[in-house]
Amino acid sequence: SWGNGEGDNEMNFHKQEILNTINSQSSFETKKSIFSDTLIVSSPTVIILVPSKQEIDSLITLWGEDRFYEIAYDENRKLSRIYGALDEADISYHASDKTTIHIDNLNKTLTKNNFPYSWGVLDIKTDGSFLFKTPVEFWLGFQNKTESKE
Repeated sequence: SWGNGEGDNEMNFHKQEILNTINSQSSFETKKSIFSDTLIVSSPTVIILVPSKQEIDSLITLWGEDRFYEIAYDENRKLSRIYGALDEADISYHASDKTTIHIDNLNKTLTKNNFPYSWGVLDIKTDGSFLFKTPVEFWLGFQNKTESKE
């Protein structure tokens, strides 16, 4: 279900700064210093995944600079729409370029390189199961859910 995750005030995300995640919940600060490249969340939650600086460098090498920036612009534009839709639906989410995601209440860790694409939306359920979708897949599914509720 797409119910609200706990702590709507946990995340203060500036939509134009897609590569920066600002988490203001102080209880995470100690864990962040230990796991500097790990996003620590509790389920259920939605996580918007974006490439890290290292991933960006690798993708530029793989695709070439012009192609990378074409793709990045397109994906970030899609994600911007997703942020707005989640905000409008009052659905709590996190945005992250971290390499690992630790689900604190389940003591489960996911590694980002196991996902098929550098941009995406990860829907983590209460039981720890999760579904990764590309921005397009997520957007189409989200629109279908929204329209079916009307």
